[in-house]
Amino acid sequence: MSENEYASGDDPGTDGTVTDRPPTGKSLEIRYRHHGETWRRVQFEPRPDGPGWYRHEEEWTGCHWRPVGRAVVTEVRWQTSVNGR
Repeated sequence: MSENEYASGDDPGTDGTVTDRPPTGKSLEIRYRHHGETWRRVQFEPRPDGPGWYRHEEEWTGCHWRPVGRAVVTEVRWQTSVNGR
């Protein structure tokens, strides 16, 4: 298993609740955790009611994603790299 794979039974996946927002093609979701800690995710979605994005922060309880914060941000930029490239 690579360092980026989930151990058996550890996949936070989706829980079918309201916090599992369907992808719109314009949203961004990042899931992360530090060794053995709780999974967290950050989702950015365009605001339908004005400029900017909603940033949703959640943590995995073992059964569902629990909201821990939400904010409006005006800009979202991201950069990806693989193996330091």
